[in-house]
Amino acid sequence: MFDLFPTFKPVTRSGLNSIPRAVLSMIRPGPGIDILPSGDGGICIATSAESRVRQGGLMGGGLGSGAIEAMGRVVSLDSGGNLINVNLWDKATSSWEVAVTQVYKPYEMLYSYWNGANVVCTDGRTYIYNAVALDKTYQRRANWFVGMTPRNEIQEITPAYAIGAVIYLFTTPDGYLADMNQLGRNWGGV
Repeated sequence: MFDLFPTFKPVTRSGLNSIPRAVLSMIRPGPGIDILPSGDGGICIATSAESRVRQGGLMGGGLGSGAIEAMGRVVSLDSGGNLINVNLWDKATSSWEVAVTQVYKPYEMLYSYWNGANVVCTDGRTYIYNAVALDKTYQRRANWFVGMTPRNEIQEITPAYAIGAVIYLFTTPDGYLADMNQLGRNWGGV
């Protein structure tokens, strides 16, 4: 028996093509497995730690479906700091909708989550966030102490949302669409 995908080696198209179709047809999306169209008539099978977190592990439960519900093309960030304006992909017409739909940013990037919040971290530090004199759509100020010395830094969402970028969306438990954060956007100091 040969090792189709050796450890620490990249998965290649030829390697995937050598998997018999019968085996591929048995793969089903589920907790941690996403199956997406590749754009060239094929499919992309991806594992997703984010899906596993939302699913609550292998037995389900958790915070949301974890499955990709829709795709959105970024138009702009909403000035309220919580939403992204997107054109949704219309599966029926295989084209982008003209109408703009608002979807939520990833949870920890929501202005309503971090503004004025005291976030206690496992390293013992408490961070206080605000957006005074900043653009709350993509910036915030982190304030904390090291001993008795106050510290602060301005942070921005990185990588920035590019106009026209495609983001994958999931449905939150309360029925709203939100960015799955497949690029791993986070707050970075500037």
